[in-house]
Amino acid sequence: MLTVLFDVALEPFATRVQHFWIWQPTRFPFTWHGAPLVNFLGWLLTTSLILAFATPALINKQPRQKKSLPDYHPLVLWLSALALFGVGAAVHQLWTAAAFCVLAGAAVTVFAMRGAKW
Repeated sequence: MLTVLFDVALEPFATRVQHFWIWQPTRFPFTWHGAPLVNFLGWLLTTSLILAFATPALINKQPRQKKSLPDYHPLVLWLSALALFGVGAAVHQLWTAAAFCVLAGAAVTVFAMRGAKW
């Protein structure tokens, strides 16, 4: 889900603000600031497939030691990228994209902080 949220925040910035790529119109009338919805489905399926093979290697197989402090560095980097996308969208008056960046950042922060306290 983090990958899809990241891509939903990235698309308005990449297509409307920086013009990194241009989406061609599709037969399906619904888009997110020009990006077809099938793009997000593709990201979800690709990420799920990668995680299905990578997760077993990432699981800690050692017996549990003492509790370590949570590492918030990945969260800070993710939120920094979302802030860049949100500010870029707001400057270009893409208010739904800017609001999405704020809401997604807040939700992910809450879940990350809650997960760090379990």
